[in-house]
Formats: sequence, C-alpha cells, structure tokens
Amino acid sequence: MQIVIRHPADLDSHARQIRLSADRAVGAIKALVAHEPDSLQILNALRFTEMGRHPLEDRPLNLVEQLNQTSTCLVAGEAARFVLERHPESEGIRLNMAAASGLDLESLAPGIVAAEVFAATRPQSNDKLRKDLARLATMAAAFRFRYVFFHAPGYTAGRQPSLETAPGIEVWSLNV
Repeated sequence: MQIVIRHPADLDSHARQIRLSADRAVGAIKALVAHEPDSLQILNALRFTEMGRHPLEDRPLNLVEQLNQTSTCLVAGEAARFVLERHPESEGIRLNMAAASGLDLESLAPGIVAAEVFAATRPQSNDKLRKDLARLATMAAAFRFRYVFFHAPGYTAGRQPSLETAPGIEVWSLNV
C-alpha cells in the first residue's frame, strides 16, 4: 500500500484508522478471553485466526501481523511528520507500507529524502538496522538526506549517533 502525505494534518486520518483497527482487535480479544477458558486455545486463536484488523485497510489479519504492521505504521507516520517539518523542500512524502516495494519513505521531490523505518524490541533485532543502513548506503548519490527511523523500548527519542555506522545516514529513535 502506498500513501502520499503532503502535510502533517494528512496523517490524522491514518492515525484514526489505526486506532479504530486496534479498538476492533482488542474487542475481539476481550470476547475471546471471556468465552474461552483454555489458555492454549486463546494463544492459538491469537496467532492463527484473523481476529485482528489491518491498521490502514478494512480487512482482517491475524493478531501477530496486526501488531507488527501497526507498530510500523506508527513509526512511519512519525517519520513522515519529522521529514515534512525538517525538509519542506521534499514537497511531501511517499510511504510504502507493508508489502509495497521501494523505500519505506521517500520525498515526492526527487533526490531529497530517503528513509527506512521499523519497530523492534531493539534496533539490532533480526539485523534490521544493519540491513537498512546497508540499503541506504547504496543510495548516496541519489538522495541528499538519508535516514533510518525506529522505535524500540529503552531508547530516548532523538538522534542516535552511536548507531550510525554508515557515512551520511542519520539514525533516529522516535516515540510512538
């Protein structure tokens, strides 16, 4: 799914949709727990049934996938807000969500901003940070500004110079 954001206010409707999807999933969890006494059956249902909702589309997902996509969508929204405020010359942002190909975040104006975004228990989980830095490192000539944005527990919001291992790529922790 590709989303175009031209102004920070454009993010508000997406935030509302994410909240509605979360509310629906939590309602389904409450109903399941109220009617299913077996803890293993509850865990099985959470993992394998489509009781969750896609955070931005009106369609079912399993709850694990909803958790992953919701976190990523929230980080992407904050990253888009950051880029729009810091780089007005970007003329807006193209977000490639979920299985959409391309960079996670790219300025509409060519060659201005490229970014990858993720949420994880820590930035090094699944080697995600290293892979994102390596991918962006190959794009030095194509973009003036390159970022990796992430959310992980225990990291204060702000730039994380100690995680910047590729020249010219800033790493930022975002609160969501």
